[in-house]
Amino acid sequence: MSAAKTSPTARIFKAAEKPQSLSDMEFRKLKDDLRLDLIELQQRIRKEARFPVIVVLAGVKGAGVIDTLNVINTWMDPRWVETHAFEEPSDEERERPPFWRYWRSLPKAGAMGLYLEGWYGELLGIDPARPVGRGDDRLRHIAAFEQTLADDGALIVKFWLHLSDRQQKKTSDEDNGEDPIFGLRPADHAWRAQPPYSVYCKTAAHIIAATNTDRAPWHIIAGRDANHRRATILQALREAFSAQLKASVRRAKAGGGKEAAPAPRHDVLADVDLSQGLRDKDYARAFHEQQSRLYRVQEQAREAKISSVLAFEGWDASGKGGAIRRLTYGLSAYNYKVVPIAVPNDEERAHHYLWRFWRALGRTGHMTIFDRSWYGRVLVERVDKLIPKAAWQRAYDEINAFEEQLTSSGIVLLKFWLHISREEQLKRFKEREKDHAKRWKLTDDDWHNRGKWNAYVAAVNDIDKRTSTDAAPWHFIPANKKKFARIAIMDTVATALEKAVGKRKRP
Repeated sequence: MSAAKTSPTARIFKAAEKPQSLSDMEFRKLKDDLRLDLIELQQRIRKEARFPVIVVLAGVKGAGVIDTLNVINTWMDPRWVETHAFEEPSDEERERPPFWRYWRSLPKAGAMGLYLEGWYGELLGIDPARPVGRGDDRLRHIAAFEQTLADDGALIVKFWLHLSDRQQKKTSDEDNGEDPIFGLRPADHAWRAQPPYSVYCKTAAHIIAATNTDRAPWHIIAGRDANHRRATILQALREAFSAQLKASVRRAKAGGGKEAAPAPRHDVLADVDLSQGLRDKDYARAFHEQQSRLYRVQEQAREAKISSVLAFEGWDASGKGGAIRRLTYGLSAYNYKVVPIAVPNDEERAHHYLWRFWRALGRTGHMTIFDRSWYGRVLVERVDKLIPKAAWQRAYDEINAFEEQLTSSGIVLLKFWLHISREEQLKRFKEREKDHAKRWKLTDDDWHNRGKWNAYVAAVNDIDKRTSTDAAPWHFIPANKKKFARIAIMDTVATALEKAVGKRKRP
């Protein structure tokens, strides 16, 4: 006779529903050494390895999630720990892609972030009438988000604290009074309401199965006995800290990575017609027309709550700054902001490279213009070998995931590469040398980058091949003639916004 089949939900939580306990005496024997180990490991992470630690705590109400969060907080050095409990999104958060608030909260290298439900809270609290699978797109984004952070060196540990239905009912009837070891014990009763137990656990099992990976594993913890729960979680953290420290040492010794893929045979830049230009009188008329058009459509986009993000890349002296100034000349300063991207500062270096771009995203209806962008990861950082090959090779997928979240949230994303010939660049460099008003623009880095022209060509071809999508294609702008380039950019932006506004108006 075959054994009765058990549901996926039951299989995931079965072990955690078995009675497990640890006496006060047994916990006292191990707690001092355990705490000392955790503090020492925390300091090693901060001083030696400098990777961020991300701990997600979730679970059934009454299983001790808040108590566990507080125990970790009190045991670790609080200067390097931040706790995050996300409630309903604020107006500011609703006006940006869903993951904006999570990216902003990420701990810097060497620090720890404790997350009460983290980026899972909205899915865990779904309407019981909704099918479990409705959040699968969100789960895919979560898996990609965690993979991106883990690939960059972050330690991610996720705990699900569980009780059986019967245990939860019994726990809810008990008074959470003084704890013999930790004093007053915080209860979960102040936590937000959860759907009915069976629905909640079914949703949780689906989420856990979809997001349990080697790089961001879920630990299912029996929550009935406080001592057993605390000891199990703290020991799991100790093991995770130790393993990540060893892995970071191995990575540092190994260095390098896979060899770069060969550049594609087809050169997309060779197809750009650099002979295109405009006569002065035609430019003056076109500039006035495009300016009026941009002002009108940007106002419409703001009213329709359509945001836009523009990323400008291109050769040094290709006219990015001038093009941005002309683009914004007639726009209301309330409706746009220009974000100049330079070498990252210490705070930015201590986070994932995408962190500073997430933080800079504007509110609904606004235009955010990046003068250089996240593509520095696969351009200058690749060409100058500032990061390992493996890091910039995986960045294409990370960038695609980032841009997908922008476009799927309704943002109009435009990416421009301003292309000039090598001869035109040299001409502009020499003109800058002679012009006192423009000499400041020419730096040693410009000459350095010019010496790596062919390497940049290969890198640009790769970004076109690997990150030009239907929703976010690359626009290669002929920029040997500056006036032509400016009008081409203004027209492209206006056309994209008009299209988005038109779609929003359709019934």
